[in-house]
Amino acid sequence: MDNNEILDSLVNLNADDWNISVASQLGISVDLLKELITSKELQIAESRIEAHITKKEIEELSDDQLVTDNNNKKAISNGQLNRVYQSTILDKYTVSVNDSNSILVESIAITGKIIIGFDFSASDLSNSYFCGCLFYNCSFNNVSLENSVISGCIFNTCDLSGCDFTGSSISRTQIFQSNCINTAIEYSVITDSVIISVDMRDISFNQSKILYTGFSECNISASDWKDTDIIQCTFTDCTINESDFRRSTIVDCILLRVSFESSDFTSVIVSCLSQVKCKYDEKFSYLFEMDHLLYTPSLFEWGDIESNDEDGDEDGDDEPLW
Repeated sequence: MDNNEILDSLVNLNADDWNISVASQLGISVDLLKELITSKELQIAESRIEAHITKKEIEELSDDQLVTDNNNKKAISNGQLNRVYQSTILDKYTVSVNDSNSILVESIAITGKIIIGFDFSASDLSNSYFCGCLFYNCSFNNVSLENSVISGCIFNTCDLSGCDFTGSSISRTQIFQSNCINTAIEYSVITDSVIISVDMRDISFNQSKILYTGFSECNISASDWKDTDIIQCTFTDCTINESDFRRSTIVDCILLRVSFESSDFTSVIVSCLSQVKCKYDEKFSYLFEMDHLLYTPSLFEWGDIESNDEDGDEDGDDEPLW
């Protein structure tokens, strides 16, 4: 298939037909395919399918869909009620309506599709909408996803390096074992998401809001967090050295074995912080060692719980735990 055929298939096939086609190519069911991808047990080393998308191609494809929509309207007006519902341009694209009530196509909208081995490098997907999609072994290298909405998606073993998410909304999304080096997520909102084993060096979260999100085993060194709100997030076994947190706000977060060495916390506001075995420069120790009034005993090592002590607290000594 050429690029136009790939884009046409990606946008126009409904999610069920698309996923059945993808799974059948691998000789397995859709449910098993989803399970293998989410459990990180699917191994596909084939070359990626090139799908370099431009606004021109999107506009041409949407023009074709608009013709289909008009034909559907005529068929319905002629009594062909079996065509009362057909996928329309509103289902397949993000659109806006101008003063003359004409539809302006912004980008593509894709829901519920399993997308494996696609190379979207250097594509313009700004203003796009992705909901409930599962991306495996895909490349978004240097892709524009500015002002996009990404909700309920999974990115597993993907290359997101150099990707631009400026002004985007990312929610209930999971990113596993992927590359996000030099990615821009500025002026954005990330919420209710999970990021595990991701290389995020040189990433920029400048002036973003990050809420209810967990980072685990990530390298986030040389990152930019200036003027960013980090609220009720967890960081576990992460390296965030040589990073810039100036004027950021950190509220009700949990930090477990995180390294912040050579990072700048000038003018940072911290409250309700719990940290265990973290590394940071001495001059910023007051931010991490003050009493933040957050009680999280499950994070602490309690010692040998089998030992019995005279005071009955089973901690192996007569000192209070706190």
